[in-house]
Amino acid sequence: MGSEAICNINWNGVNYNCKVLLETNEIIVRGDLKLKIPFQSIREVKCDSGNLLVCSDKGTLSVSLGTSASRWQDKIRNPPTLLDKLGIKSGHVVKIIGDAPVEFIELLIASDVRIVKEVSEPSSLYVLFVETVEELTMLSEIRSQMAKSDCVWVVYPKGRKHFTQLDVLNHGRSLQLTDIKTCAFSGELSALKFVIPTN
Repeated sequence: MGSEAICNINWNGVNYNCKVLLETNEIIVRGDLKLKIPFQSIREVKCDSGNLLVCSDKGTLSVSLGTSASRWQDKIRNPPTLLDKLGIKSGHVVKIIGDAPVEFIELLIASDVRIVKEVSEPSSLYVLFVETVEELTMLSEIRSQMAKSDCVWVVYPKGRKHFTQLDVLNHGRSLQLTDIKTCAFSGELSALKFVIPTN
C-alpha cells in the first residue's frame, strides 16, 4: 500500500507523536511507540472527525490523519488480494516456472487466468519460484525470452540467512533487469518484480 504519516496518535489512552505506516496486511507504528497491528487482529475500524479509530486484540489506536482517514479506513477494510498485488487479472496469460504452491495455481484458475508452462508459449507476465540461490539461474532464460513490455516476478523464501532479497536483486541486476516492486506473496514467501529498463 505504501501509505504513511507522521502524526499524533493515541494508544490505549496515551498520546504519542509517531510515524505510522499502512502496509498490505498490517499497521506499523515507529518512533516513541513501536507497534504492529495485523489486519487479522482488527475487530473494528472507523473514522471520527479526521481520526482513524482501530480496535484490535492488542488495544485501541487513534491516528490523526485528517482527510486521509477515510482512505486508510477503506484500505484496511478492503486489502488487496494477492493477484491485485501481482497485477494479474482475469484473462491474463501467466507463465509459471518452478514449484508454485497449489493454492496459487488454484487461485489463478478460479480467476480465469490462463497458465502456461512450456518455454515456447508466449506470455507477458512470468512468475518464477525459487528455493535456492542456484535456482536463480532460471532467470537468465526468462530474460532471453522477455519483450520490453514484459515483467517477471521472482518468488523466494523469507527469513533465510543464506538466501536473501539481496541475492535476488543482484542476480536480476546482473541480467540488466530493473527491480520496481516488492510484495508479500504469503507468510513464507516474498516476491520481487523485474522489468526490462526503458533506457
